[in-house]
Amino acid sequence: MNKVEAKATARRMKGQLKETVGHVMGDRHMRVSGRNEKVKGKIQLAVERTKKTLKH
Repeated sequence: MNKVEAKATARRMKGQLKETVGHVMGDRHMRVSGRNEKVKGKIQLAVERTKKTLKH
């Protein structure tokens, strides 16, 4: 796992945490914001893994 993949994973985890906290607290804005951040992390991770695959 390289530096970019680690950041993507951290972003995904942070988004998951925000989404969960938003759900527990009943804060729709936080829940949606967390979901968006989680998806960004997943996309970033997928792009990096695709780049790595295409290099080899």
